Amino acid sequence: LFNFDLPQVIGDYSYSFFIKAGTSTLCRLYQRADNVSTTEDFNPQTISAGETGGALNLNFESYGNDWWRVSFTKSVTTTNAHWFIFYPDRTNSGNNVEVYGFQWEAASYPTSYIPNHSGGTITRGEDFATKTGLTSSINSTEGTMFLDFKALANTLPSEYSYFSMSDGTYNNRISILQSISGTNQV
Repeated sequence: LFNFDLPQVIGDYSYSFFIKAGTSTLCRLYQRADNVSTTEDFNPQTISAGETGGALNLNFESYGNDWWRVSFTKSVTTTNAHWFIFYPDRTNSGNNVEVYGFQWEAASYPTSYIPNHSGGTITRGEDFATKTGLTSSINSTEGTMFLDFKALANTLPSEYSYFSMSDGTYNNRISILQSISGTNQV
């Protein structure tokens, strides 16, 4: 049993952890916020990638070697009690699972795992890149984007190859694409 009493702050929160099936066939997640308790059970023996559904709309992502990342997001709208509990063996039969890297974060989606061995609160470090001869071209105050890539084949692609970033809309985007009409055209 893992029990987390979380700060009582309004906002979107994502919960995640890694799990590897042992002998347990019934795990339960319990989350309480806004005076509402929500639970969802799952069988760690039969997890499949992209599986979603249930009361918490759990998401399962394979990390190989039988490890899975379990995640869900919840909007908290009041400052009432906020809890998260994980039961690794809901049948209380002495079964087990391996669990690693519980993470709770103020975000509307789970980010990559942030190791924290101190037990306190930490913030993800900023991205930083250097390359000999290019340091003067990478501006850390204006949000410069640096991309170094090459085609994986010497033949022309039958469709454009894209690298793109956006806010989810068509009008606010940055796209870099490889042309289908000529060699080494980007």
